[in-house]
Amino acid sequence: MKAPKIELKPRGKSGIFWVRYSFNGKREHYSLETADEAEAKKEAKRIFNELELSIHRPRRKVIFDNLWERYKEEEWPEKRPTSRTRDQTSIKPLLAAFSGTVINEETFRDEVREYRKKRLSGELRLKGISAKDMVSKATVNREIALLKRIINLAVYEWRLLRTNPLQKFPMFKEKQRERPIASEEWRKLISTSCPELRDFLLVARFTGIRYGLRSHGILDLKWSDIDLDNWKIKVRDSKNREGRIVYMDETVYRIMKRRKTCAKSEWVFPGRDGKRRHSFDSAFKGAKRRAEITNLRIHDLRHAFGTDKKSQGVDLPSLAKLMGHKDIKTTMRYGEPNEDHLREIMGSKPRSKKKSGPKVDQMDVPN
Repeated sequence: MKAPKIELKPRGKSGIFWVRYSFNGKREHYSLETADEAEAKKEAKRIFNELELSIHRPRRKVIFDNLWERYKEEEWPEKRPTSRTRDQTSIKPLLAAFSGTVINEETFRDEVREYRKKRLSGELRLKGISAKDMVSKATVNREIALLKRIINLAVYEWRLLRTNPLQKFPMFKEKQRERPIASEEWRKLISTSCPELRDFLLVARFTGIRYGLRSHGILDLKWSDIDLDNWKIKVRDSKNREGRIVYMDETVYRIMKRRKTCAKSEWVFPGRDGKRRHSFDSAFKGAKRRAEITNLRIHDLRHAFGTDKKSQGVDLPSLAKLMGHKDIKTTMRYGEPNEDHLREIMGSKPRSKKKSGPKVDQMDVPN
């Protein structure tokens, strides 16, 4: 086998080295983007060794915009609509920073590090977004995660890059949200909610099923998913793309049985027109305002479910199954004991205050 011939020459006043050689019958000629002779020779030697071993991939001009377009074309058909929406949100600042950028495997990591710094500080100006709108570390992490996914595809599947400049690129450590719901808060919230919202909140709190705005949840439940004979709810397509069974306790069972008797829609929680309800956000905000509760989200009820079950002594594998977690590490976050459990441990029994608002059935709100 004839040994490959590599030509290495500096060009212009800058002295940038260019390499020339033949590969698969085609002439390859491109800049090594360095004026350092030692680095240029090292790169030429690497090319020589790859050619001899028949594992060489010539350097191509890889533009970030082209990678994004290919990502949409090949990856989006398999993604959920909500995942595509998340990608569209994350790509806007990435395109603002990297549109037209040629990916240099040697310097791209530093460019991304600088992007992350500017993005978090608000220095990166985006059209339609005020400079005062600071982003969280979690938001920046989602953007970097998308960027890493695109680069991974370019390296390992599309084979457009030889090395991964973002391999083991560090992410910001995110602070997990902790918003426990005190017993008195829960009673006030239920007592100030309209009947429809009240049923929804109780089902959310005592099943742990997601809300359903971005992934399949309570808002997507149909009566065909409810098995009253066996006290089961079928969540047809959860966040991790696997359907699962959720078991009803007596509270949820009685709510479902009552609603079924007067149901006029295929949806368990229909909108006014009988079609799928879009959200309970407005009703929930009103109930919180009347109950004088702040900093509480509907999704916190799912966390409350996990915390309650953990406080009741439910083992982690069972709790992961109940919540639909694939990774038990996710379930381990629900380890903070709730107020009632801590009071029980300490024998703390404060004098009960007079309850305000409409009476709440004992079967719906446990002690």
